[in-house]
Amino acid sequence: MRTSSAWMSSILPISAVSQGFGMIIPLYILYLHGTVFNIAIATTLYNLVGIPASLFWGDMTDRFKRTKLFIVLSVLGVFPIIMIIYFLAFVPVLEYAYGIFAFIATAASPALNILVMSGKTNPKLPKYFSRYSIISLAGSLVGLVPGLFIDNGYIGLYLIFLLLLNVSALILGLIFLEERIPKTVAKDKIETSIKSFPVLNMLSTMPQILTGQRLVETLHKNFMNPVRRKVYTLLIVIAVFEIGMSLFNTSYIPYLIHYGVSYYNVFFIQIANTIGQISVYFIFIFFLSEKRMHTYYRFSTLLRGTAYTIAFVPIFFFLNGFLYVNVLAYLIGGLAYALWNIASSVLIFGHIKRLKKGHYIGLWTAIIGVSAVLGSFMSGIISSYSSYLYTFGLGIVFTALSYVLFNKIYESGERKKYKTASSQTD
Repeated sequence: MRTSSAWMSSILPISAVSQGFGMIIPLYILYLHGTVFNIAIATTLYNLVGIPASLFWGDMTDRFKRTKLFIVLSVLGVFPIIMIIYFLAFVPVLEYAYGIFAFIATAASPALNILVMSGKTNPKLPKYFSRYSIISLAGSLVGLVPGLFIDNGYIGLYLIFLLLLNVSALILGLIFLEERIPKTVAKDKIETSIKSFPVLNMLSTMPQILTGQRLVETLHKNFMNPVRRKVYTLLIVIAVFEIGMSLFNTSYIPYLIHYGVSYYNVFFIQIANTIGQISVYFIFIFFLSEKRMHTYYRFSTLLRGTAYTIAFVPIFFFLNGFLYVNVLAYLIGGLAYALWNIASSVLIFGHIKRLKKGHYIGLWTAIIGVSAVLGSFMSGIISSYSSYLYTFGLGIVFTALSYVLFNKIYESGERKKYKTASSQTD
């Protein structure tokens, strides 16, 4: 099997287009005099569609055993969406287009996972993931930087830029992508892939899933098993954090626009967030310690809650510094998110080593998707009918709740271990 990584060149424009869509949809809705609730509907549809789409495309990839086909189909499917948005600039069109984009973009996700996991031998696989992740983040920056040069009236130019990026993704995909689905994968390679998977999960903008197994099992049966019960409890903690994050993120762009931040500065703030994620990523390449994941999780929740708080402090004290304070807030938010995603991913994979990995990764993806749907929808309602402060305040509450629940889980776990050790000593 070939081990060339040239196919990764197509990831950069794919990631750039995905990042660009995430920015331009809310800005375009506001430009067309839409509201934060309209943005919440668009984001909710995106998250909602992504759940069954991940399962559907994963099943199709397994069934037809084609990777290049589904990645190219995904890229091709983006072209009509961009054209529709460009020529039919209406708020409802943008809402539904974002949901359709979620379905189309997710078509490439299982295939990309397979390409990465089957690309290198065991010792080199973590570095292979790292290379993929660097390219993915670089793509995000490519998608954001042109936004620094657009103003409110030039959104159409940014859509043309996304169209050109998609053309480059198609060309690179046709040239460098290869069909690479092994009939059998060695067990030790699967284990290595699972351990390396958090890096990919952290940095990709698309839903991640290993498919081919049932998603729904009887909850009672699972909770009777202590190992599975621990996994489900941890998933609940992660879901609570995800709700808080969606509450904040959904309303954040309209919040910035409401307080006079220009469109290009919104892109600048998002770039700060991406740089924060990149910084954590590079640090963890060299200093990752699996023994400290519990500490990383706790610290990341505190850091993320701090970012939410900093974001709205200027409206009480110094509106003149609003932009700079929010650059700092979202930079901290990016640091916190990357740290949280690494910690939660490693903890999850540590708990499912002896379980059906594909099933639980699928379940993990679905729970995050459902949490994002709930958080996005609540964000739109609260911000529309009450205040951004209440939205961000509730986001802080959910983030703090995740911290508290996480401590409860692992404090009780440590007490049980201590009691067991004591009884054995006695």
